[in-house]
Amino acid sequence: MLDSFRRWLGTHAARYHFRAVRDPILSFRGAFTAARSALVVLPFDREPGPQLQELADALKTRFAQDHITVIAAEHQYDIGRLLPRSQVVRVPARDLTSFFLPRKDIVAAVTARQYDLAIDLNLDFVMPSGYICRVSGARMRVGYDRPGAEHFYNFIIKRKPGIGRERAYHRLAEFLRTF
Repeated sequence: MLDSFRRWLGTHAARYHFRAVRDPILSFRGAFTAARSALVVLPFDREPGPQLQELADALKTRFAQDHITVIAAEHQYDIGRLLPRSQVVRVPARDLTSFFLPRKDIVAAVTARQYDLAIDLNLDFVMPSGYICRVSGARMRVGYDRPGAEHFYNFIIKRKPGIGRERAYHRLAEFLRTF
């Protein structure tokens, strides 16, 4: 009960923080083809598994690996196999505030680089990942459809109910390869 209230409060605090920032209207095709650097937020609730390999391969084809930054939970160790030369920023639970927002050192690590594209791979809304994507300053922020997603992402992927994680990532990889 208290956690859900803290999440609600954190979401509203983040929305208030970004209230004055308006996104320009842009073309996904134009923004994606012009993108030179990417921020990828791995699912915080599990270790990256084989279902992410196809998506990682699509990103490696599109971007130089040293232009990809990966945001991962502190318990995720298998990132080196997915994107070996990318920069990794770990988000330990102790670096989240009481309202599930990332602390200043995490925000500073994310904003130290510029990104053209931010992709959140959490299928359910996770406050830290939404906030990180928004604060990254990426021109194109991609996330999955869930309540409140429109406040953090400017390109939202609608996923049919019942489609599993593996199928959702497969479809995203196919979509990214078309550009």
